Formats: sequence, structure tokens, C-alpha cells
Amino acid sequence: MGFEDRRDSWFPNAEHRHCVRLLYNNFKAKHPGEGLKQLIWNAARSSIVVWFNKNMADLRKLSEAAWTWFQDKNPAQWSKAYFRDESRCDILLNNLSIVPARDKPIITMLEKITMDMMVRQSNRRVACERWKDLVVSRIKKIIDKTSQRATEYRAHRAGELIFQITGCGEHDSKHAVDLGLHTCTCKMWQLSGIPCVHAICAIRFKKQEAALYCDDYLMPSTYMEAYNPIIYPIVGQED
Repeated sequence: MGFEDRRDSWFPNAEHRHCVRLLYNNFKAKHPGEGLKQLIWNAARSSIVVWFNKNMADLRKLSEAAWTWFQDKNPAQWSKAYFRDESRCDILLNNLSIVPARDKPIITMLEKITMDMMVRQSNRRVACERWKDLVVSRIKKIIDKTSQRATEYRAHRAGELIFQITGCGEHDSKHAVDLGLHTCTCKMWQLSGIPCVHAICAIRFKKQEAALYCDDYLMPSTYMEAYNPIIYPIVGQED
């Protein structure tokens, strides 16, 4: 049984994604150019299939060879448009790095990873104790930044919790928001668990706080529960 077969049997519900930065670095070795780079990242960030297809069609117009390079790359592994939304994670990059330990013998490498994770867990617990908001600090910053763009949209009530959101000026778009189901047709809310700009527009219409509509995963209590386990120190090789 190969590694992928074992992985599928051990973690049958796990979603396999690529780091788009690494994917693009492999791509640009044969297909350099700022225009191609922008289209690839636009396709990766597209949250719905229509937008993904539009960016890939533009890529094909610009370079048939560049478009062909992606044909054996499953978009479910590198574009938000095809990500499952159960995990509430829309991350495109793998920022966990063991570069300082990669050239070490296996025991030394694992000890380095253990030490880093032990300190990381502890620092996260300390940081969480200082939070006073309904959601973790990073999520609050995202909400605040997204809220600045909400004035570019208008909310039209269709029901108590259902809204049509229309863009103003250059944001000439329409989306349907259901505050009860925590969904928007742009799919960004479902992917991240954080209300998108369209949802925030509807929430403002109801004069409510956007943080109240965040997923439970993003609450300090859940965060603390995730980082509560302690990775205990170990003795050195001489012992």
C-alpha cells in the first residue's frame, strides 16, 4: 500500500491542498511573466467556479502553454472555488516551515520541531488570555478591514434574514445573503467562517455586530481549547 492509499485510509475526510506559492514557483520556471502570475493568483483566489473559469479562460488567451500546464492539476487542491467549506479554512499558503531543521539528522529535526511547537502552543495560550473581543484578534482585524468596503454595497431585504446585495459604482454585482444559514453566493463566508463584505452590508442593515455572525471556530474559547494541550519538555540524549 502506497503513502497516498494509507493517508486516505487513515484520514478519509482530510482535504488535500497545495501551497499556491510553491505551485506558482514551479510554474514560473517555464512560464514567467507578470500577466501570467496575476491570472494564476486570481484563479486561486476565485471563490466561485464562474470566476475561476473566467481567469483560466483569460490565461489560455494569453498563453496556451501556460493553460496546458495546469490541466493535470486538480483545482480542488489549489483554488478556493473548489475547496470544501466544512473546515472553514480558505488558506492558500503553507506557512508552517521546518527550513532551519531540514538538513539535520532525523532525531535532531524532530527535537527542533517539538521545541518550536511547545513554545508556539504556550505563546498562543498567553496571547489568548488578553483577548476581550467576541472573536480572536486576527479575525477582528479582518472584519474591520472588510467593513470599510461595505459602504460600496447596498442591502435590499427579501426576508427577515435574507438580503439581495448590490454593488455601487465599479462594484456592479449582485449577491444573495442568508444571515440565518451564514451563506453568501460569493462563497467567501462559507469558506472562512467570517462574514464577507456582502454579509457585513446586510448585518449593518440590521444594525448588528458582524462578530456575532462568525463561526464558533473563530471564538477565543475554541482557540484556547485547540492550544490548551501542553507539549511537555524532554531530557537530552545523554539521559
